[in-house]
Amino acid sequence: MIKEKELFLIYQFAASQSPIYLKQANGVEIKSYYYILDFFSSTGEIDLQKLSYNFEKMYKRPLEKKEKIGPFFDLEELYSYALKMAKESHCPGVTILSVFDYNNALADVSNISFFKDQLKKSGKFIAINPHRPAKGIIFNRLFGH
Repeated sequence: MIKEKELFLIYQFAASQSPIYLKQANGVEIKSYYYILDFFSSTGEIDLQKLSYNFEKMYKRPLEKKEKIGPFFDLEELYSYALKMAKESHCPGVTILSVFDYNNALADVSNISFFKDQLKKSGKFIAINPHRPAKGIIFNRLFGH
């Protein structure tokens, strides 16, 4: 039996240090965004250069920091990017965890063999749906389209 490769993404919500990424929303300046801290599979880490290249190609903007992928202006962008990477990696989807969820999962693991199971329980699995485009994920989940 061949086991499918699984993907895991860890993100954080943090303040931007770059004036390039200041964004206006309803007259309010937004200075905090989502960043990917780690993106790995059950077989190892995903290459940072590949992640960087895909981010810049998909969003037509440079990375703010070389050690993080982002900024993503909202979770919708982050989810779309994660699904694109899952599709390119031939995975059925990706488990997404905030830093908080990841740290809680680590705290609950007493044995490394249970680590992956704990990540799955703590995170949110987003599956690739071949019949639906990656954009509009949140809207589709809320309204069932």
